Amino acid sequence: MHELETRLFSVHVIQSCKLIFVTGGTIDKSRLGSPTVGYNEQRSFILDRLNQAFVTIPLSIENLMNKSSRLMTSKDRTYIANKCKETPEHRILITHGTVTMSDTAKFLCRKVKGKTIVMTGSFVPFKIQGSDALFNLGAALIAVQSLPSGVYVCMKGEIYQYNFKYYHHEDHYKTKKVY
Repeated sequence: MHELETRLFSVHVIQSCKLIFVTGGTIDKSRLGSPTVGYNEQRSFILDRLNQAFVTIPLSIENLMNKSSRLMTSKDRTYIANKCKETPEHRILITHGTVTMSDTAKFLCRKVKGKTIVMTGSFVPFKIQGSDALFNLGAALIAVQSLPSGVYVCMKGEIYQYNFKYYHHEDHYKTKKVY
């Protein structure tokens, strides 16, 4: 085989994501509105949506909190970071509200080393027609299995460094994309 053919047929092993931490945000609400309404207190919608998409990767989903990111505190961020550090898993997907996702991502980057953490959220809840939630969740699931260690945000089909800043009312990001 030629060198090019060898490179084309080389197998790259992708590490499977086995853990999703749910923290709340619009992605897991049943409706738009106040930061304190629309959450299902019993369980997250994430597993239902992954089943709807026929995702077959064996995943554990742990509901850490059901909170608007507007209401997230440094105590909440410390709890998320500690859960990331404590788990033996090295590839972690975190669902989170978009408003302060960058704050949590920066915090995790300082506190958690040697793991691949991908955060995602949505503008519109899963339950509302036209939602971006399932697309963002699927893209983040692929990203967390493919990226080297570090903290990333995956939204709207793009991957950003941990230091991105999302401007909710402007329809774009003001940052440098990673990939």
